[in-house]
Amino acid sequence: MTGARVFYSPLADIADTNWSIRHAAAFAAAERWTATWPSELTKLAPSWAAHNERAFLVAYLATPGNYVLLPTYRAVIRQVIANFEAVYDAHS
Repeated sequence: MTGARVFYSPLADIADTNWSIRHAAAFAAAERWTATWPSELTKLAPSWAAHNERAFLVAYLATPGNYVLLPTYRAVIRQVIANFEAVYDAHS
């Protein structure tokens, strides 16, 4: 590998996974939308995504040794993830 070093945050991986979870939920809801189900799907997709995003983050943070790669405070972790997600949303 030549050229400048690229630094990459593990939090970008979390943000990328969260983005994928949200888009998978939205796609599944749109694919299965029917005139008789609209309110159920509009409630279910975001709650499914939020549940799975939280579960992924909890598991990621609980992995032994990750503390050396991540900021100490959860609020900082959440803000950095939100910033990465905003970049992904802007480019999608």
